[in-house]
Amino acid sequence: MPKIQFSTWFLSKRKEKGLTQMQAAEQLGLSSPTISRWEDGTEPRAGHLIKICKWGSIKPDALVKMFE
Repeated sequence: MPKIQFSTWFLSKRKEKGLTQMQAAEQLGLSSPTISRWEDGTEPRAGHLIKICKWGSIKPDALVKMFE
């Protein structure tokens, strides 16, 4: 996977799914301000990574590489 920022990847994945921030938040069991912060560049907490991987159909190691 090419090196990209998490915020860019997440926004792209959300738009690919045709979701609003609120809808993505509902699917992930989080708040829409959390999704907004992620898209603005804040990295998610480690406890959210498994949910994000399942939601975004990405392997955990590929997701973690975005933070290196």
